[in-house]
Amino acid sequence: MIALYIILIILFVIILTGINIYLLALYCHPDDKGWGNVVYCKILVVVGLTLCQAQALMVPLDVANESALLMEGGLDMQAFWTFLYITVLIMITILLPYALFLY
Repeated sequence: MIALYIILIILFVIILTGINIYLLALYCHPDDKGWGNVVYCKILVVVGLTLCQAQALMVPLDVANESALLMEGGLDMQAFWTFLYITVLIMITILLPYALFLY
């Protein structure tokens, strides 16, 4: 059961990243001159959107994992939530201000 959850997590991260790259390409301003200009900021946009969507998708994963804990074993969701929130904190306090200064 744990292997299924890990495969689902990896699959959703890949799908969300692909969708966010498509959204960035679709709504990119014409003055940005393609993908070669300010790549760091574009990577942060994709990572930021993926983190926002991952927080919303963690709730159903947590509920499904809680029901799996009753049967056999599951993921350590406390560590997973902590990792996600620390990643968001680093992004908000360090990476995004640096990107604003760079851009």
